Amino acid sequence: MSANDGNLAYDTERQYLGTVYAKGLLGALAATGNGEEVVSELESLVGELLPQVPQLRTLLESPRVPLPVKEEVIDKAFGAGTDSLRRFLKVVCAHGRFDCLKIVSSTARQLLREQRGLVEGTVVSAEAIPDADRPALVAALAQMLGREVELKYTVDPGILGGLMVRVGDRVYDASLASQLENIRRTATDRAVQQIRQTLDRFLVDAS
Repeated sequence: MSANDGNLAYDTERQYLGTVYAKGLLGALAATGNGEEVVSELESLVGELLPQVPQLRTLLESPRVPLPVKEEVIDKAFGAGTDSLRRFLKVVCAHGRFDCLKIVSSTARQLLREQRGLVEGTVVSAEAIPDADRPALVAALAQMLGREVELKYTVDPGILGGLMVRVGDRVYDASLASQLENIRRTATDRAVQQIRQTLDRFLVDAS
């Protein structure tokens, strides 16, 4: 077996174990109702803390460090977090799979989205979409799909039609993107009109 085959097998194993741990974590949190809080803490740990303190990751991943030492470090390093997260990290360390934590984090987030019936999408636009317009765009897309949507935004000046929408593995064509843009503009125009009407009434009453 080549080195590449060995790495692939190792990555596949980590993906599998990461999914198992993510499901176990959410299963344990189902009764507490704080799944969102704990998963957010885990994301912050994986995305922010560990990259800033690589020595911490090295220590918690090392098979040479005794488990009681790792547990003490977890209590001190994550004392401001939830008990649920600390207990989970200790379980992961006890099984020597701290190296799967990034996969656990991303999988747990995806599972939470699925539980909420939420889909993740990406809007690629020729120009940046103003923050004030984004809620209307989210609402318009949710209306089209019949599901709650969480959008990420990227800018590509070379995109044809000015707007492209990607949800999951599906990329919507320019005609649907145009429909979505029209719905967004209609919603925005309606909101502007309501504001103007409110201001007009205010001015009449004040006169």
